[in-house]
Amino acid sequence: MLHALQVAPDSANTNHAYALFLVRAGKQNEALTYFETAIKQKDSNPRHVYVYAVALDSLGQTDAAMKVLKQASNHWPNNLDLSFLQVSYMDKTGKTDGIHRYLSLLTSVTANSPQVRAWMNKYGARGNF
Repeated sequence: MLHALQVAPDSANTNHAYALFLVRAGKQNEALTYFETAIKQKDSNPRHVYVYAVALDSLGQTDAAMKVLKQASNHWPNNLDLSFLQVSYMDKTGKTDGIHRYLSLLTSVTANSPQVRAWMNKYGARGNF
C-alpha cells in the first residue's frame, strides 16, 4: 500500500484506499490526513468526500464534516448522498442555517423518503424552507 502512495501520491483513490487501511488498523486519526488528501485531488469524487465526512463525524468533528460537505456541494451541487449527509449533520448539531438548500434537492428527488418527509415537517413548519 505504501508503494502505491510512493508511485501515485496525487491519486485520490490511492490516498482514500490507504486511509481505509488505516481505519481498519485502528488508526482513525492518522487516516484523516489521507482522506483529506484524497478529496483535494483532481480525480476525487463525491464518495471520497462522503467517507471523509463520516470519518470526521465519528471522531467528534461534526462541524468540520459539515464544512467539508458544504465545500463539496459547490463542486457537486446535485449529489443526493452529500446533501442527505449534510442535512443529517445540520439536524444533529442544530446548526440549520441554509438547510433549505439541501432539503430542496432532497425533496425534489426523494420526497417519499420517510426521513426527508420528517425533516420537511420539522424545518418546513418553522418557515426555514
